Amino acid sequence: MKRFAAQGLTLIELLVWVVIVGILATWTGLAAIEGIRRGELRQAAQQVAADLQQLRGKAQRYNRIATFAIGSKDQKPQTQGQAYRFGLAGEEATERRLPAGIRLEASQPLEIEYTPPFGELSGVQAHRLVLRHPGAPHLLGSVRVTGVTGKVMVDKVIAK
Repeated sequence: MKRFAAQGLTLIELLVWVVIVGILATWTGLAAIEGIRRGELRQAAQQVAADLQQLRGKAQRYNRIATFAIGSKDQKPQTQGQAYRFGLAGEEATERRLPAGIRLEASQPLEIEYTPPFGELSGVQAHRLVLRHPGAPHLLGSVRVTGVTGKVMVDKVIAK
């Protein structure tokens, strides 16, 4: 009589495959979430940089002092760093909120001031604004304002 070998998967083989697929799915999901958070930080940094560049242009165009400050009008502790204000002297400042709970920080109390007629920085000649995502504190985005001319640069999002 011919004996047939058992064919198919045993329960242990099936469990091993389920564990392997689960590990791969988890790893892929975590990588995707981190990619989304990096994108949100990059978008927020580009928003801040665009507003700073626009503000410098307004200082030149309208021949007036233009200021940028971190914080909202209400200055509530829970919202500190989630908004910033910018505008020309003598006008009401525009307030902009950052997306997705991202916080904007500076090493010192920050107020960037562009002076007419060339839109140059007054005071400190280098500023670094750091952006942090609440869901990924290890990721940092940054915007630098450097030199007398107030050149604005967006740095690559890095993991600290």
